[in-house]
Amino acid sequence: MKIEEDNIDYYQALFGKDKDYWTTEAVRLEMEDRTRFNIFALVFGIFWFLYRKMYREALVILIIIMAISYLEEVMLANNFIDQASQFDISLSINLGVSIVLGLTANRLYLNHCARKVADLQEAALSEEQKIKALEARGGTNILLPAVLFLSFVMLNYLILS
Repeated sequence: MKIEEDNIDYYQALFGKDKDYWTTEAVRLEMEDRTRFNIFALVFGIFWFLYRKMYREALVILIIIMAISYLEEVMLANNFIDQASQFDISLSINLGVSIVLGLTANRLYLNHCARKVADLQEAALSEEQKIKALEARGGTNILLPAVLFLSFVMLNYLILS
């Protein structure tokens, strides 16, 4: 991903208040073909992607996690693994998925931003309208991940009680 000099305002509008961090990450990705490890993506997983308004990526992650969970249940039901092994396997897989998310989150976010900028550049809008549109599409959304997290906690409480 390369931020062209004439697109820097678009990206910074999309990055929002964290524009310095993400601009640095974009340069690091361009120069070194790597980004920093994202501890927040490791800890918060899918909720970090929702917070960053990466809804498509969050959906893909959710589908992958659900498919893995389904496979674990099938293996348990068909006696391929026992209950104790399922816990160990599940823990290992979840840890692996979290590490992969931490390693790839910044690159995925920057690619997500590049798609948003490319989509908007084709629109017949003034520069000011494009900047305002990117500001609205970018930044963060704390409400959705917070509501989903609280719903998840409440649902688990109801199921386990």
